[in-house]
Amino acid sequence: MPIVPVYQGLYAWYSLLIDGIAITVPSTNRTSTVTTPSPTSSPAAPPPSPANASAVVILDSGSSLMYLSDATADFIASAFVPAGRIDPSSGLWTVRCDARAPRVGITIRGQTFWVSEIDLMNRSKGAVGSGGRSGECVLGVQRAGGGSLVLGDVWLKNVLVVFDIEAQEIRVAAREDY
Repeated sequence: MPIVPVYQGLYAWYSLLIDGIAITVPSTNRTSTVTTPSPTSSPAAPPPSPANASAVVILDSGSSLMYLSDATADFIASAFVPAGRIDPSSGLWTVRCDARAPRVGITIRGQTFWVSEIDLMNRSKGAVGSGGRSGECVLGVQRAGGGSLVLGDVWLKNVLVVFDIEAQEIRVAAREDY
């Protein structure tokens, strides 16, 4: 897919256009696959499938987490069993480390690239946002807070990305084991 310049003719970040975000919630909670929720969607119910779910996202290996629209991050956190919570000291979404995770994927040109359940929760000591309550992990998807949408290491660990600057395109391949 073509690299989307942030500024005319300037590739300050490597960005691309995604079709949407696929989320499959665990069966004991709710079962459905949804696309990117609109900003007015409630995280308590599956969001509607908007006509325009596409968005420009930055691919950034320097970002540990995925930063998505606030409504999408809230919905993903609520889809864990048990549901995630905002840590009052850090402002980050956290979940119990033994929680059942939803299946989350980024859809590009009709193909969904899934994130491993392991990568949706920062379980290691020293991970971004670690140091919360015992038994809690920081969610790998956080609110963008009105800023740029970013696919960081949480997503990048699950794909192979090739930046072809001469052809001005990005190629993405899925890992075979997901």
